[in-house]
Amino acid sequence: MKADWYFTPLKTSVNGIVGTVLSTNSAGDVVATLAQVGRGRVVSIGTFLGAKYLADTYEDFERFVRALVRLADACPQMVASSGKRVYLRTGVFGSSRLVFLISPEGPQSVTVKGTVRSLGEYRSARLLGCDCTGKGNGADIPLETVNGRCIGLADSQEAMYRQFEVPIGECGYTVLELRK
Repeated sequence: MKADWYFTPLKTSVNGIVGTVLSTNSAGDVVATLAQVGRGRVVSIGTFLGAKYLADTYEDFERFVRALVRLADACPQMVASSGKRVYLRTGVFGSSRLVFLISPEGPQSVTVKGTVRSLGEYRSARLLGCDCTGKGNGADIPLETVNGRCIGLADSQEAMYRQFEVPIGECGYTVLELRK
């Protein structure tokens, strides 16, 4: 990992909690540890890794963050992607699973991908609201099953995932109801 400087060395044992050394520097000082604390895990890194990444992005840092997210079992069940910024949130209303897409950069077409576990039981996504005019509301968008892995999803080792394409209108949002 790239860093301008390290807070070193880190301790591998504190208050009876013993950590595993993940990385050392060229002098042999411990610069990263992993420890089991209660029912959780703590990763200690003796630097500000993000500062170097912001100056110059690099794949090793992204791979490291993905590994930490997988370690924490915090990978998303659904992701949204397009050529612009887009935010995805989900929620439950009654017995319905809703998907909210927000675009701070205006109208765009978005691909929503989800794990088989999260989207497997649904056949389509119904548009509840996609722009200020109500155009397209009520339309059913079929979900398709795609063979292959989707990096960034919780079950990225699965051999397939589900996806659908959806528009975001002039108001910058879309609300969908997943349908069985």
